[in-house]
Amino acid sequence: MNKNSHEVINTNIFWKIAFILIMGTVAIAPYFRGLFFVSEQMVALMVLSAAFFVTWLWKTTQREYSVLPTWMNRLVLLFLLSYIVPFLLGAADHELAFIEFSKTIMFFIVFWSVSNLSFNKKKVDIVIRSLYFSGALVGIIALAGAMGFITIKDGFSGYRLFTSLQYPNTAAALFLAIFVLGLYLLEKDRLPYLYVLVQMFTMLAFFATLSRGAFLVWLVVIALFYLFVPASKRMSFLTTMLISSVPAYLIHGKFLLACADKNSDIAFLLILIAVAITLALTWFRNKVIETDWFKKRNRKVIIAIETVLVVLFMFQAVFGFSVIGDKQENTEVAEPSVTSETIASTDKNDISTINRDISLDTYSAWSRLFWMREAIEGIFMEHPIFGHGGGAWEASYKSFQTYDYSTTQVHSSWIQILVETGLIGFLSFAGIWVLLILYGFSIWRKGNDEQKLLQASLVISALALGGHALIDFDFSLSCTLLFLFALFGVSNSLHQIDQKSLGRVLSPKQASKWRIPIIALTLVVTLGIGYIGLSYKLSRSEEIKAIEAIREEKYDEGLEHFLSSTRYWPLNKDALIDISTFYLQQKDYDGALEYLKKAQKVSPYDSKVYEEEVKISWQMKDYTGAMENANRAVELAPWNNKYRTVQSDLFLMTSLRILQSSATADEVNDSVVKEYLEAAIEYPKQYEEMRTIRRNLMDTTVLKIDPVIESPNILSNAGAAAYILGDFEKATRILESAIDRDLTAMSTYFWLALANDKLGNLDEVQKYLDLMDEEEWDNNFNKKTFSQFRKVPELWELAQNE
Repeated sequence: MNKNSHEVINTNIFWKIAFILIMGTVAIAPYFRGLFFVSEQMVALMVLSAAFFVTWLWKTTQREYSVLPTWMNRLVLLFLLSYIVPFLLGAADHELAFIEFSKTIMFFIVFWSVSNLSFNKKKVDIVIRSLYFSGALVGIIALAGAMGFITIKDGFSGYRLFTSLQYPNTAAALFLAIFVLGLYLLEKDRLPYLYVLVQMFTMLAFFATLSRGAFLVWLVVIALFYLFVPASKRMSFLTTMLISSVPAYLIHGKFLLACADKNSDIAFLLILIAVAITLALTWFRNKVIETDWFKKRNRKVIIAIETVLVVLFMFQAVFGFSVIGDKQENTEVAEPSVTSETIASTDKNDISTINRDISLDTYSAWSRLFWMREAIEGIFMEHPIFGHGGGAWEASYKSFQTYDYSTTQVHSSWIQILVETGLIGFLSFAGIWVLLILYGFSIWRKGNDEQKLLQASLVISALALGGHALIDFDFSLSCTLLFLFALFGVSNSLHQIDQKSLGRVLSPKQASKWRIPIIALTLVVTLGIGYIGLSYKLSRSEEIKAIEAIREEKYDEGLEHFLSSTRYWPLNKDALIDISTFYLQQKDYDGALEYLKKAQKVSPYDSKVYEEEVKISWQMKDYTGAMENANRAVELAPWNNKYRTVQSDLFLMTSLRILQSSATADEVNDSVVKEYLEAAIEYPKQYEEMRTIRRNLMDTTVLKIDPVIESPNILSNAGAAAYILGDFEKATRILESAIDRDLTAMSTYFWLALANDKLGNLDEVQKYLDLMDEEEWDNNFNKKTFSQFRKVPELWELAQNE
């Protein structure tokens, strides 16, 4: 666009539709569990694809065809592309990687559309107001839900405000970003009573989340804002901070207790008290500022008053104004859940001010730092340039974890971006932040007070989200990144307005030449983006129909729906596994193996897929293949007791099959049998090593790790293997120790009876045979097969002598 070309840019029906679609999606996203789950994300993707097309229609009506006019545009595009590269090169999970790529398309569309739609200062303010009021409304509705006036699933749990995002820490970061934007609007719109009330409600929602990490970020944010707010606005900022935060801080503890006790009258009364205090303080502040005495004070007096206000604020932050009980450490590290299970477990007497228990010496802090380190060592160091694809942590962390824990999130969005996209994606994302700060500082340095305040609010609001995302998985809730990339778009637009470089307006003749090709190309891109969301939704719909058909015992119909599901979405790993299971039940082993191999290609780190292949290989009498797949499952999830039990079972059962199926002793592959049996005997020692790792971590950290206990089958298999190899005393020791540890499998008594039979302890034999009557019989090891297994050691001895 030439120097004055921005003057010819106007709004029309296309601008209005695009704006409603973009800002409506950003506004509604928090109410759908923060767009944490894929199903809702795909709906948003379809809506935003339409917004992308309509935005281009508007641009063509203005004869403005710029695509990537600034470096921030290009870095956002590079960030988007960084998610498709590992998908093409080989991701940890191709479905998760493609889903993350699809999500990033949403963020790009929001950024790019906001950059174009907010083409002047007036439109920028409209965007900021939309972001502010839509975000503040999330908090207000959450407070109403906590009081029981409306129903929000899992919106209030464990004496904490979870909001519609279902995750309090991310909600707190979002409220903090909203609050900072409000500091600009309060000065800009000159509606002090409206904005200060909204600010108070936002801070009440912020405090009610009881987020310790967000509280720390809040202190940093306020310090930054104090430094960069214009001197003429500093007094207003400090008084607004105190007026809006102190009443909220005073009542938040009692408010939470009242809500937990379902005492909505008390909770509402507390809010009325906070509203009254807020309005009274606002009125008093305004009256004081308007007095001649205040206006005539010199700069030193103003600085003294500001200092007093800072001291009051720090007193509030450091010491707190309310204490209810003694807050104990809440060690829950929650993630949004598709179920209605309670997510937090804060005791009624444990509620206190947030700042009272901020500490790095907690399980929550230690575990997050530990997981971040594991992500860097386990994924980034192996895939430093392009990363291992979206969802890399969720797909692969079980394969390298140092102890047994379960979390699909690294709990640091920045680290998650690093491991998913490598240095390419991480540096492009970091570059966006650098430009945000540079663009903001450039305008702040030479701008008037209003421009300074706008840039301070814009940049620090984004930093509030980005700062908290360093210590939590905020970006996994897509609503936060939609909000953040909208802020990036505003910053990019303000930079172009400042530089008078909003793009290039073509002449009517040139525009006419390019209009149809541009619209056609945009339509193709839009349909492609929309199809991603539509195909996913259709695939999941077919999957649901398949499950319903199978429940009604309409198996052929169910299979057809599963197949249809994979046609719509070839990356549907769950449907591929279900199809394989169906074929396995029909004894169509080739069909079962075909679809399981497809599932393995989609998700090579999924140990469940290899466990399923164990079943197929076993049915096909491919014992070597079964063993290889069991080994692979354990490699991918070494702390998983289930897969280790399967591996141990196979060591024993494969040996027995080889021994029993051989026609003569010289046909027995005694080296393989011996290898497997010795592995079964030594297997419990692996658990000793795991217990040592756990003990060392427990001694040197505050990590809380569940006890490591092998399954009863593993000890039973070890005893059985010793029995087959002819070491009957060792077999007896192993099996009796299992009984002493209360780790008795159905087969434990069976093998003890056999071992004692060989040792001539007939009374013991009868005792264990009698105990077998009290236990549920094993299909393979029971009284009917007792005589058959008495001969197994002799068969092994015979094979050894050949």
